[in-house]
Amino acid sequence: MVLSCKSFVVNEDDVWIQPLPVIEEKFNKCLQLHREYREHFHTLKNQLGDKQEFSEVIMFGKFDKFANRLLKISEILTVLQTYRRLRDFKIDG
Repeated sequence: MVLSCKSFVVNEDDVWIQPLPVIEEKFNKCLQLHREYREHFHTLKNQLGDKQEFSEVIMFGKFDKFANRLLKISEILTVLQTYRRLRDFKIDG
C-alpha cells in the first residue's frame, strides 16, 4: 500500500514540481485510503472475534508512518502557502 501511494503521489514527476492543489488532493486520497483500510480491518477483526489474532503493528506499521509523514508534509505546505504572501509585500517603500 505504501509503495502504491508513493508511486501515485510521485507519478513520474518530482512532488515539488506539481501544483500545490494537486499534491494536497493526492495526499488526501492516500490518507483516506489509510483510514478506510483501518476501518475495514477493525470491522473484520470484530466479526472474527477471538478466532484470529492479527497484529496491527505488523499490518499497519509502515502505512501508519507513511500517513504521519503525509500529514506533516501537508502541514508544512500549508505554512509555506500562508507565508508565501509575505514575499510579495514591499515593506521598504
